[in-house]
Amino acid sequence: MGADALMCVCYDTRMKLICTIFFLFGASVTSVTAFTVYQTEVTKPYEIISLQQDLEKKQAHIGQLENFPIMYAVTVVATTTFTTQLSQRYQGSVAPLSLALMLVREDDTGGGVSEVMRTHPEVTDWDIRKDAMYGMSFLDSAPITSELRPGTYRIEVSTPDNLGRYMLTLGTTEEKMGYFEALAHVRTVQQGFGLSIGKMLGSSYVYYPLGIILLLFIMQRTWRFRKVIAHVD
Repeated sequence: MGADALMCVCYDTRMKLICTIFFLFGASVTSVTAFTVYQTEVTKPYEIISLQQDLEKKQAHIGQLENFPIMYAVTVVATTTFTTQLSQRYQGSVAPLSLALMLVREDDTGGGVSEVMRTHPEVTDWDIRKDAMYGMSFLDSAPITSELRPGTYRIEVSTPDNLGRYMLTLGTTEEKMGYFEALAHVRTVQQGFGLSIGKMLGSSYVYYPLGIILLLFIMQRTWRFRKVIAHVD
């Protein structure tokens, strides 16, 4: 086999590898499995935030307690499996927030509520979770599940002094969404916990694509450099 033929074979092999990597990158950014993240914004104390009715669809609500509890409301139209979990940012030796959650149901006749469930994890009950997608570490409470019959429910998140940031996760069913939409949710979570835009570089949704692009660039430059040397020889 002549030198030119061998060069063509090597070129084809490298090009196939480059195309394969590029295809995998393109596939990875087309759609990802994730869930919707909402930033809880209240304009006045004890304002009630309405939730979407499909509680089995996974969703996360980022909130900040500022001297009063935050309350959510949802109307259940059919018997629903309700799953919820509290999370907060893990900060090493810093003691976790004493977060609590309470779920109540409004009486059908009006004028009162009845408690459905309550959770108030102790310091040792929080589990540390390192999340590559968000580039953060969390403290998670144990998930709680309950069957809800039709009616209107309220969820209250609080601490003894009602100060601190939290993430309230509802449901378990994730969905497909576009890469850039998922990336926006990553930023919503980071921003909700007070992290700067620079922390986006710590997300796997950012550093993996950047790594692939860098690899493609290095391979392309290496191939061009070798072609220049081959022509000189």
